[in-house]
Amino acid sequence: MKAIPGSHALLTNIVLAWNTARMHEVVQRLKRDGTPVEDDWLRRIGAAHFSHINFPGTMRFGDEKFAVALIQRAPGQTTRMAS
Repeated sequence: MKAIPGSHALLTNIVLAWNTARMHEVVQRLKRDGTPVEDDWLRRIGAAHFSHINFPGTMRFGDEKFAVALIQRAPGQTTRMAS
């Protein structure tokens, strides 16, 4: 169980580093092409303002529809799904 939080932190840091590098490339290209980029605006953006970064580490797989097939029930026990 200790490996999961460490792995999640590592992956999050990798995504943040990639976002930062990519953002830098885009800003440099815009400046090179003559597009004005305000430094004040750049100070207000960050590599973590993206929805693909899962900071709390909560995983959701939408497996509710497969619960009946995934959960083995004792013989004679009924399956009741929440709606």
